[in-house]
Amino acid sequence: MKLIKKDGFEVAALLLILLLVIAIWVKTSSPMATQAKNRAFSAVFVDAVKPSIMADKRFSDVTIDVYTGNRGSILVRGSVSSDRIRDALIHFLDDRYPPRPIVYQLQILKESEIVGSETYLFSKVHAIDQPREKRVIIEDL
Repeated sequence: MKLIKKDGFEVAALLLILLLVIAIWVKTSSPMATQAKNRAFSAVFVDAVKPSIMADKRFSDVTIDVYTGNRGSILVRGSVSSDRIRDALIHFLDDRYPPRPIVYQLQILKESEIVGSETYLFSKVHAIDQPREKRVIIEDL
C-alpha cells in the first residue's frame, strides 16, 4: 500500500514550509519572544542605573529590577521618606529614558509609619524621539 501518492511530495513540501513559517513566528514574534526581548532591554537599563540608585542614601530602601508585567518592563519598589524624594527618584529614572514602561510601587514612610502608598505606571514608553507623557496613578494601595 502506497502512503504517498503522486502529489505527496508537493504536499510534504508545503507542510514543511508551513511548519518553518510557524517556527520562525514563534521564535521572533510570539508574546513569549516579545517579552524576552523587552526584558533584555529592561535588564540593560536596570544594570546601568542600579549602582546610582544604590549609592544614593535617599533611595536606600528602594529596589529596581526587571518585571514580567507589560510584556517585560521595569519595577521600582520600596519605601522613601517623603513625596519630594519619591519625585526625585521618578525624575532621576525618567531623565535616563527607560526603554520600557516603569511600574513604581513606593511607600512613603515617616517615623516608621506608612503615610501613603501608590503605584505608578508610565503610560507610554519613553524614547528619545517621543514626547514625554505624564505618569498616571493606577492603584492606591
